[in-house]
Amino acid sequence: MNKQNRFSIRKLSVGVASVAVAAFLAGTPFQNYAQVNSDSQLTGVVLVNAATEDTGVVSLEEARAAALDHINAYQFSNQKKKDAVAFKIKHANSVESINEYIKAADAQEQLLKDGQVNYATNQINRLTNINAETKAKYIAELPSANNQAEIDAIVERATNDTGVDQALEDAKAKAAEDIQALPFLLQKRKDQLINYATHENRTTIEDVQKFVNIAIKDNLDAKKVAIKEATAVINALENLSEEEKSAFINND
Repeated sequence: MNKQNRFSIRKLSVGVASVAVAAFLAGTPFQNYAQVNSDSQLTGVVLVNAATEDTGVVSLEEARAAALDHINAYQFSNQKKKDAVAFKIKHANSVESINEYIKAADAQEQLLKDGQVNYATNQINRLTNINAETKAKYIAELPSANNQAEIDAIVERATNDTGVDQALEDAKAKAAEDIQALPFLLQKRKDQLINYATHENRTTIEDVQKFVNIAIKDNLDAKKVAIKEATAVINALENLSEEEKSAFINND
């Protein structure tokens, strides 16, 4: 049935006797239906070849085969449920009946997935290693999971999450290094600003950087004070000429 992927659904120009047009090709779900009414005795699903735009009719057997493929692709229904739907499809005597079986099976598959998503949500909410914001991030991933394995993987990642924002921790470590390297700040002031920058209450890199910026400004202010004091000392020296004093004061 590889040719299925080459078709898209169209209404037949000549009527079909109350035929349900099922969107079971090209990987599309079976939720889309249309009715075309006529006195024609033609039965089947009307399709158009996407490459040639030729219209064609899919037989009951082709619809049955596509429906079985669709059922077998379910990820949350167990084999017993799949077999039960497959039995109905194999014994269906019309495309419309197949459509109805698929509609019901799709709804059941979605309910099963929803149940697993809800269970996983409860598991994540019970975790104590991460905060509410991080839990919400993992929970938001659950509906997009395609199978049970992907749901389990999300729960496992949440369970193993240390709750540590490595980028934030790296920013705090660098802030401490940068503050410590400032040459004009007193050590007491450095220690104070490092403590502020690396405190557990700092939850964003921006918060950390604020204290680095404060340290840089304080360092510049301390440098100005040091220069002013050094200038006064140099100007008080009696053993230097004014030209020599100026050279020392303006020496970068």
